[in-house]
Parts: sequence; structure tokens; C-alpha cells
Amino acid sequence: MRTRFTYPAVTLAVMTATTLAVVSCSSDSTAPVARTAAVDRVTASVQSQPQSFAASYDWMGKYHNDALAYAEKKIKTSKATSKDGKCKVGLAALKEFQKAFSKSRKSSAFDDLTLTDGMCEAAASGGLRVAASHLVNPARNPLAASASPGPDAYLYQIETAVDVQPSLQAFQGAVQSIQNAAASQLGALQAAAVAGTGSIATSSATYWTTGGGASLGDQPGQYSRVSEPSVRASTAVAPPNVVRYDLSPRSRRIIKADISAAIAVLIYNWWMGEAALGAAAIKAAAASLIAGLWTT
Repeated sequence: MRTRFTYPAVTLAVMTATTLAVVSCSSDSTAPVARTAAVDRVTASVQSQPQSFAASYDWMGKYHNDALAYAEKKIKTSKATSKDGKCKVGLAALKEFQKAFSKSRKSSAFDDLTLTDGMCEAAASGGLRVAASHLVNPARNPLAASASPGPDAYLYQIETAVDVQPSLQAFQGAVQSIQNAAASQLGALQAAAVAGTGSIATSSATYWTTGGGASLGDQPGQYSRVSEPSVRASTAVAPPNVVRYDLSPRSRRIIKADISAAIAVLIYNWWMGEAALGAAAIKAAAASLIAGLWTT
């Protein structure tokens, strides 16, 4: 019998406290979780330790980058030369990685191997807008409607930070601030959606600005020496004489594709907890691969 991830106690408590409060168990339900005394206690704990809470979702970004690196290695050693051919090799590799990860972690959250089906075909036909935003109207957004408008706003802040911050270091600092603010202000489940999205976002930024993607037609990340602090990056500027990795226009589009893919999953399935977080990491890795192939 499968068991779930070994998460920090605070996360396990959230999942246990909210299971019986879910209105519907169907995969496409958007019913919010009812407030309970147990959820309130866990939320209070989360809000008192925002940084440690955000760090407990770092596994999502690690999964994203490890899966992407595995797929890139498979593409590099394959005979595929076209974008479509490389895409199919890459998605097949992502499924191999997903299956192995599910087995090693004994988690049913990663069992669904159909999550990325059709993504290559959609990209090849021009139907996949890899850099488009998937944030929906707040009036139809169950994540926002479940509490305050806060969750939706924090996700939007992460997405737009890609366009504002000039470097990897600045982006990482900005996202960390957003994660901490969300953990301090939101309920545990909503804050988890923000923390997980932030983990994917910063991991993707690291991957695409420090040399990843060579087999996908990308060039090594551009970098520069920081001599004078940037006003826009003042919250996370690298010290003088330390290499600063700049975010290129292409890398920004790829990172936004990852963030959008994660949001598209979490915006409607956040209340499913572990299953939604796993699906977000899987879809984001696939979106990253595809964006790396098709984005110029």
C-alpha cells in the first residue's frame, strides 16, 4: 500500500485537518476547504514561521530541475533532430523520471502519467502559448474565493517579478519575500500554493540562467560583474565583485511558462494538497522543456 511524502509536521497536520472538510473528492472539483479549529491552529503556526514553511516546499523546484536535466540528457543522446522529435523524447524521459520518483517516494501523487499527454502536439501546431498567463478572473478563481483575494495576488506577483527583476539573484530575493509574506498572511493551504509556485519559479530561473538547456537550443546563461547596486534589484543584489546572472528575454519567457503551468494546476486544485503540488511540478517541468525548444 502506498504512503504519502514525509513532509514536515506542519504540512502533514494541514492535510489531515482538511481531508474531512473537502466538499467534493472529484478531480475537477473546485470546492474550498471549510475552516476548522485544527486548520486555524496550523495556519497560526505557519504564519509564525514563514521562512521555514516556504523552505518545506523546495522539493517542488528540485523535482522540476532534476526532471528537466534528466530529459535534456535523454534528448542529447537521442537521434532526434527536429523540435517535435526532441519534444517527444523529452516528454517520454519526463514520464520515466516521474515513474521512478513516484516509486522511490512511495507517493501516489505522481502516479498519473497522462498529465503531459498532447503537449508536444499542441506546441508543434502553435496551440500552446508557453509564455501566456493562466491566471483567471478572480470571480471564477476558487483559490482567491476560498479566503481573501490574497492568494491570487501573490501568485500574480511571482509571475510579474520575472519581468521586473534584472538578475537571478534579484528574482530569488523577490520571490522569497513574496513567499514569506504569503505565509504570514494566508491560510496554510493557500500559502502552500504560493510557496510551491515560488520554488518552481526560482529553480527554473537557476536552470535557465546558469547553463541549462544546451540540448534544447539554449546558450549558457549571461552574467555580469556587479559594480553598482541596481535600484530595481535592491532587495537581492549580489555583493560587489560577485558574478550576477542576468535574466535574458528568452529565459524570462521560459520561466513564465513554468510559472503559468504551475498556476494553471494549482488555481483549481490547490485544496487537493499533495496531489495538486505534484501535478504542478510535473506540468511545470514539461512546460519548461517545451518552452526551451520553441521559445526564441
